[in-house]
Amino acid sequence: MIYFLTVCVIPRRDALANDDAWRALCQTLKRLDKWNMHCVLMMPDHIHLLTAPSERELSVAAF
Repeated sequence: MIYFLTVCVIPRRDALANDDAWRALCQTLKRLDKWNMHCVLMMPDHIHLLTAPSERELSVAAF
């Protein structure tokens, strides 16, 4: 199972358009050891993730 997730900043503003936000995202994704990241795209106000659980029984709710 592969999931396409979108996470948005509320209210929509350019909160992610900086190096600190990118570093924080990378550090957070490294801690998600039960998920395989296939693609990550960070835009100024949202993030797209293409991810799959490393264990078949995990659901997106476990993300």
